[in-house]
Amino acid sequence: MYPVALLDGEPVELGALRLDQFMAGFFFGCGLFETLALEGGAPQFLARHLARLGRSLEALPAVRGPADRGLLEPARLLASLGAAFERGDRAGAGRPAVMKLNVSDGHTLVTFRDAPPDRARLQREGVEVAELERGSYRAGDRFANHKATSYLKQYAVMAKGPLFVNERGEICEGPTANLFAAFDDRVVTPPASAPCLPGIVREVLLEGGRLGGLPLVEEPLPIEALGRAAGCFLTNSVSIALPVRRLLGRELEASAALAARAREAIAAASAREG
Repeated sequence: MYPVALLDGEPVELGALRLDQFMAGFFFGCGLFETLALEGGAPQFLARHLARLGRSLEALPAVRGPADRGLLEPARLLASLGAAFERGDRAGAGRPAVMKLNVSDGHTLVTFRDAPPDRARLQREGVEVAELERGSYRAGDRFANHKATSYLKQYAVMAKGPLFVNERGEICEGPTANLFAAFDDRVVTPPASAPCLPGIVREVLLEGGRLGGLPLVEEPLPIEALGRAAGCFLTNSVSIALPVRRLLGRELEASAALAARAREAIAAASAREG
């Protein structure tokens, strides 16, 4: 972990953080978080992440956000990040590639870390999805639409990397990623009501409306439909888009090219938004 954190906008040594500042978040998972990729110290899609966090704070009033909401404004957060990196530079730390913004107990906490060591390899070679976690989600569950620190459901199966399925036999998402599946006439991602997290990469791709010459749409994705998919990929804000090279026992040759197009679209959108 990076040796410097931000507590309510001020740089602090990571080891100086106290548990009593985050009691509800720690003991009850009553908090929210956002994970952002950093490029040269600049957080990608910062305004979008902060907007989603704001919507979650409005929807979940049990989470006590900061009294000073200015801490969640892009310009102020960017200034605080600069101060944290200056302090890290003085300590001889390399620049981090990922930041995590937590909100709970009236505080904001930003921590930093390196990128996953296998990110480039997985983007190139892809992943296998071999299992389904059936009945673990219920359609319309609004809590799945928010990135809460009560994350045990996802964390417990993260190493297996299954797809979560609702009681209607519809795909929802992976433990840390949204799913996209390509068919002959369209690319489909499950709707937020499936439920799934409305991911930032997912949001950007949906706004683009097309991928690889095909319409990109939200619609229910039954398990049986996966048997007709020509390609598939998983998205999140750190890995961007990972091809699923093998899905429930089937090789998917189109996945690598599809995921590469998704990464290109996200890179172009990031350059536009700054």
